[in-house]
Amino acid sequence: MKRILIVWLLLIVSLSAFAQRKALVIANDTVEGVTLSSSVNDANLVADAFRALNYQVTLALNPNHTAFQTAVDTFIRDLGSDETAVFYFSGFSNAEKGKNYLIPAQDTGKKAATAQVIDLEAILAGISKADNSFAFLELRQLAAGFPKNLCAKSNALEALPKAKANQAIAVASSPGKKLLAKENEYSIFSYSLVQNMMSEMMDYPELMNATATKVKEVTKNTQVPYWQSNLRSPFSFFNPEIPLKIRFQRPLFRGIEGGGSYNF
Repeated sequence: MKRILIVWLLLIVSLSAFAQRKALVIANDTVEGVTLSSSVNDANLVADAFRALNYQVTLALNPNHTAFQTAVDTFIRDLGSDETAVFYFSGFSNAEKGKNYLIPAQDTGKKAATAQVIDLEAILAGISKADNSFAFLELRQLAAGFPKNLCAKSNALEALPKAKANQAIAVASSPGKKLLAKENEYSIFSYSLVQNMMSEMMDYPELMNATATKVKEVTKNTQVPYWQSNLRSPFSFFNPEIPLKIRFQRPLFRGIEGGGSYNF
């Protein structure tokens, strides 16, 4: 009975939010010669999934600091209080003095100042103006440390602030745990997130628990995703009553049983 009630509430909430959904998807795959091979692929996959789910998607690949900050500022400025907002980032991050930063692409031949990192907490606060806001963070750190003109050293994610009202935050790995760049075509967290998001109607906690279970299974518990939610009502990204806007095809991920391509 509880499951039926949740599904009924999800249908109502999803239909009320139709055509009022926006997503900002950003990826940065290179810092100081270190490449994160999955970053742009992850961002394209996530962007395609949200487009199929009738979100208005803004995609920025390898933006420098100015382009990154402009994309964020514009996205937040244009959000309405009755809309649903999603922020997704795949790339490098760092933490210093209790603050978490996202690292933009560096302008070739220029030295970036400390100010040319992106304040993660400011983004979370900004998108909270929407009725529902979500952040999905596929974050990596450098093994040998960040360029000193960006941050003094490479640190894992610091503890995140409590999600704002009607906000949820998910990260590929728990705060305090470094997740380094690997030579994969896709990241297991982002891939599993899309796989679960597009498969059936799931309330947000159910979606994240399923995603975390798959990540831990594939990585043999070496990577444990982190998520928190302060949502007031059930929420599902997928609604079977609303047709997909575009045909969505999820590519092969080696390591997930079955393999192959999946069409939705």
